[in-house]
Formats: sequence, structure tokens, C-alpha cells
Amino acid sequence: MKSSDGLIMASALCCLLAAPGALADSVQVIPTGREAFILDMLGPKGVTLAGKCRLDSARIEKSFIRADYRCTGSGKAGVELHPGAFDGKAVARTDQFLLVAATTPVNTALVEALANRIRGKEKDWAWESVVPNYDKMDPDAKVEVPATPPANSTLPYQVLEMTEERRNKFIEAGEHNAEGRFEEAYPLLYDLALAEPLVMTLGQLVVAIAGPTITRDRVEELVAAADRNPDVPLDQFVAGVSAHYRGHKSGRTRDEKTRAYQSAIRYLNRALPAFEHSPRVWIYLAVSHYRTGDQANAEENIARAVKLAEQTGDADAFYCRAEIFHRQDVKRSVEDLKRYVTMMGDNIALGAIHSETKDVRVREMLTRLEQMARDGETVEDEELFDPVADLTHEVLFERQEILWAAAVALGLAVVLVLFFRRRR
Repeated sequence: MKSSDGLIMASALCCLLAAPGALADSVQVIPTGREAFILDMLGPKGVTLAGKCRLDSARIEKSFIRADYRCTGSGKAGVELHPGAFDGKAVARTDQFLLVAATTPVNTALVEALANRIRGKEKDWAWESVVPNYDKMDPDAKVEVPATPPANSTLPYQVLEMTEERRNKFIEAGEHNAEGRFEEAYPLLYDLALAEPLVMTLGQLVVAIAGPTITRDRVEELVAAADRNPDVPLDQFVAGVSAHYRGHKSGRTRDEKTRAYQSAIRYLNRALPAFEHSPRVWIYLAVSHYRTGDQANAEENIARAVKLAEQTGDADAFYCRAEIFHRQDVKRSVEDLKRYVTMMGDNIALGAIHSETKDVRVREMLTRLEQMARDGETVEDEELFDPVADLTHEVLFERQEILWAAAVALGLAVVLVLFFRRRR
């Protein structure tokens, strides 16, 4: 996408203009195709470094790498990896990298462990030297940098392990989703999810399902496919998700909603155990059970969702747990909504798509629940999370729900994310 290219070029230009000695013959930049190596060097999934720190996200700029870690007991810690010639204050050095603290206070245990890890791997690393063509730089040109990277410039670490063909399909489908071409995204993601049923692949597929208006005919079509193919877990997942969103988005009576959620439960259960690694399955099961009056199963399934969400960064698990407990423990739901807001803030900073409509709705909901907690009120018949569709505003409602669905699924921040640099 052009916006991605613009971001890359702007980052590169800023680095070149800001770095001392920028008019030298060459500058050191990160070579292409080394994303998997960088991920391994920083600490891949399951690796805990000193200070009880695990890699949360990594961003590849033109001439440096930014790595952010979550550390048990001490919060976040950020470290930048620059070439050895970088003129900056280092907290550690290796043969090829200069480590600069990006957050304070400096987590010295993490820095030391990371430097030692890099030293054990950097023999297989080489910076790329490039010569900038300053003659073609327009000093008066205005460079616009987006406030946050486009969501489609992010790829979860598992996607790095895909074949190039599948990775390109994932990127193309993500671009379709982000631009509202859900019908074009769906077949790409369906085929990809058959071969690569990853957390992020299924999340993108949810967007393609929930993005368009979900008509009764569309749900019946997907349900029929699931019934024809009972041994295909993906067909069961698709049918369950579509039934859930049909109930949530378009249910005009409580009974109509209940029937849709019962259908969702039936098909989502058939998607197990194949998709038990995805928090989405447990989220939709939990909420569908709750909205049919089955509190026990709702609590059991949301517990599974939250456990996975702690690893994947799926903020919506906490939003849904707030719904499931808001009639029993208002204060607990307030804390869960606050957790949702905090996590979504982190996800948005990483480039996740979000909906301003949902942001406003959550703030209003949080204000209402906080008032109830202060006043000792209980939620009785007031429906905050799943109102019956308003027929007089159905078109607007559908449009808003498209945005909410996109925010839910594309707002998934997968634990190890690399910002890909798109090259022409």
C-alpha cells in the first residue's frame, strides 16, 4: 500500500537527516528478509529473559530495531538496537549493535540478558550499507507521517513462517478488509485458514464475515455448508461466528437473538477441539451462552478466553467478561472495562484498527457502570451490551456494527508483532 511505503520513506528520511554524519558516503540499514532472524535474536514466543521479561512487540525501522518487553512485576521495558556507529547513549554494546534504552527506568537485567543473547547470534548478522542519493532529495518536500502505522503493515510472528505465497495472500486479504472489501477478503482468508488456522488468520476471517451486513440468507448459506461438511472445523467456525453476529447485529426481538445464539453455540462447539487455541471461539461461546441465560457455561468459556487473551493480547476477552459479570459484580466489570481500554490503547499504538464509535460506546458504558458501583445500584433490565436492533435506525446500526466488528477482530494484538516494511 502506498501509505506503508510513505511511512517507510518518511522514517528513513528522518533517520538520515537526524543522524550525525548523515552526509557520509554510506549509512547502515537493516537488510530485507531478516525478520525471522531478528525475532529469534530478540526472544521468540515462550522465551523469558532475565527480569521475567517476554517480548511483546518489535518494530523494524530503516536503520534500527525497537523491541518492547512485558516484565512481570516491573511493567514494560523498551530497547532500541542501532548500528555500532550510532551516536547515542548506549546501555550496552555488542560487536554489531548498540543498545539504547527506550523507557525509564532502565531494566538492567533485561538489557544484560538481551545483549548476551545478541552476542551469541550476531555472527550471522550483517548490516547493509547504502549510499543515499541526496541529489534527488527535495529539501522543500513535505513528508506526511501517519499518527500510527496502517494496521495491514503488521504481521504476527507465525505469519513469518508461512510460505511466501500464503504470506502475500494474508497481506492482500488484510488490505481488502481494511478498505471494506470484505467479499474479496473472505475467499482468500477462508482458503488460508484451511491451511493456516492461526489466531490472526481466524481474526481476519471474522472481520470478513462480520464486515458485510449479515443477512438471514447468508447465515443459512454458511450453516448449510457446515451441515454438509461436519468434519471441516473451519466451516463450523464460520457458521457459528455468522450466527452470533446475526443475533447481535440484527436481532429484532430477544427471542430472535436467543435462537441465533443457540445456533452459534451448536456450530462453535463443533469447531472444537481443532480451534481451541483461538480466543475467538471461547469468546463467542461465552457470550452466546450468557445471552441465552446460561451463566455457568458463560463463565467457564470466558475463563478459557481470558487465559488465551493474556498471551495474545485480545482485549475483547475482558470486554466480554465485563458483560458476563456486570449483573453480578459491577465493580469487577468496571475493572475489566478499564483493562480493555488499556489493552486497546496498546493495540492501537501498534497499528490496530479500531472504531471511534465503539470507543465512545465503551466510555459511556464505563461511566454508567462506575456510577452504579458508587451508588450501590444493580443492573436489572437495562441492556448495555446487547440491545435489540432499532428498526428506525437499522441502516446506521448496521454501519456502526461493521466498525465494531472490525475493531474487535483487527484489534487483536498478537504477542510478537513485526512491522513489515513493504518494498516496491
